[in-house]
Amino acid sequence: NIVKAVINSFELRKHLPCFAHTINLIVTDSIKASSELKMIVDKIKAIVTFFKHSVNASDELRKLQVKNGIKEGAVLKLKQECETRWNSMYYMLSRFLQLTQFISMILIRYSKPDMLMQSEIQIAKEIMTILSPLEKITVEMSGDRYVTCSKIIPIVNCLVKTMEKSLPVTEPGKILHKNIQNQIIKRFYSDGSNIEKNDFLTISTMLDPRFKKLHFRNPLSVSITIEKISKLMKVKDNVAANTTKPRNRLAPVVNDDNTIWNIHDELASSIITDFDEPGGVPVELRQFLNRPIIQRTDDPLTHWYQVKAEYPKLYKIAIKYLTIVATSVPSERLFSKAGNILTEKRSRLSGARLCKLIFLSSLDENYWQNFL
Repeated sequence: NIVKAVINSFELRKHLPCFAHTINLIVTDSIKASSELKMIVDKIKAIVTFFKHSVNASDELRKLQVKNGIKEGAVLKLKQECETRWNSMYYMLSRFLQLTQFISMILIRYSKPDMLMQSEIQIAKEIMTILSPLEKITVEMSGDRYVTCSKIIPIVNCLVKTMEKSLPVTEPGKILHKNIQNQIIKRFYSDGSNIEKNDFLTISTMLDPRFKKLHFRNPLSVSITIEKISKLMKVKDNVAANTTKPRNRLAPVVNDDNTIWNIHDELASSIITDFDEPGGVPVELRQFLNRPIIQRTDDPLTHWYQVKAEYPKLYKIAIKYLTIVATSVPSERLFSKAGNILTEKRSRLSGARLCKLIFLSSLDENYWQNFL
């Protein structure tokens, strides 16, 4: 398959799996491992399918909401799960729980499907609570207008610590919680897929002024990464980076509801900068690592542009690694956009014209307003 071909051609340490897809596998495998959890999710899916197929039931759901004071334009519909996107299951559960009282009033008049019992609804709520951090990081890491690659090591470390603090109440909730913890270790820290052994992730994280070595779990990984960066600095034919001033970008995502980053904020506030790596480390790198980390909400690319005169060699390496994306979502968006532009009625577009149209459609509204 494609993954094996990439690994065979470029080595395992140069293969970067889609972070969103890995989270998807963690959640789906964790739920499938528990028959009770899978049964509850399947029951909710059956109810959603029923409402999607029944015009009468869906109309009753709309009328009940309007009767309870919800405006016609704000009426909610049930959401169906898409197997390739675990978030869709999360949103399906969320919307189902929002409409539970209306759904139960409607289903009582039908023989099938069966409504969830109160105990099952409580379990569904706990599933939502457990999966909430995973949903937030999936959304955050799927962006393409800000740095994401260097966030993988920090956000996984924060996720592990957040899960350790979580205390489920129901037995199925405890099982799901344990399954997710095991899956995180398996997919992010096992020998075959250790994120601290991937050059793209370790170098980008170390050169991100927001994180540096703060979230590395293995001290040996820190030393190896510093050694690799030192070697890159010595390469004379390093590809020159674009030294033009970066254009205005969207600011890094700041999700105040994402409590996962609270772990980072606590660590960052207590860190004492004292880089004492043995000799052989270039002065430029040593000075950068001794520099205080910047705010999590700051843009690392803008920061690097501001200090590139102080760290000219590091700047080139940082720009090269920080611009790697963490997921395949941006490329999927691009293909979707291309598919919307190159339709059957516009099939004679040349490749050059298609590229221009895709570029124009990718621009922010702000650019169009400034242009006009």
